[in-house]
Amino acid sequence: MHSNRIILSFKYDFFQRTSFFLFSCIPLVLVIQLLVNSINVLGALVVLFFLFFLVAMLSLALLKKGFLVKNKELYKGYFVLGKQLFKQKINLTDRTIVAILKNKRHKRISTNTKEIKYKNFEINVLDKKQTKRDVLLVLKNEQKANEGVLFLTKNTDLKIKKLE
Repeated sequence: MHSNRIILSFKYDFFQRTSFFLFSCIPLVLVIQLLVNSINVLGALVVLFFLFFLVAMLSLALLKKGFLVKNKELYKGYFVLGKQLFKQKINLTDRTIVAILKNKRHKRISTNTKEIKYKNFEINVLDKKQTKRDVLLVLKNEQKANEGVLFLTKNTDLKIKKLE
């Protein structure tokens, strides 16, 4: 972990990542089929297209989210294999407090399955009066949420506030 960034969790949940991996198998099978057969210029272009699609799907499956501080500016960062893919600036104007809000959630994978219950930990920034808030990240692991808040307090002027 670099001192100016922290990678906290996967951007997508297990079921979404599994879907990305499964969808990436389709072009992989087609590429193998094209390579086994004799290949011409059009076949080579098709192989390149499917390889690009394969890399894109695998990158989405491995995409992680976290925070990044560059030139005293805070960003939400997205990383693949530890390398920064892109970043999104976080506006901290009038925001002085960082807090974790705990929520109970549920979701259903399909209509025939049971509901899955889990907890979310939202990292939020609030103004002094605590009337305005912005959600920075939503995590499923409380320890990672605490690490994210500590990173924010260490690298910005935000102060921690316990919310019940």
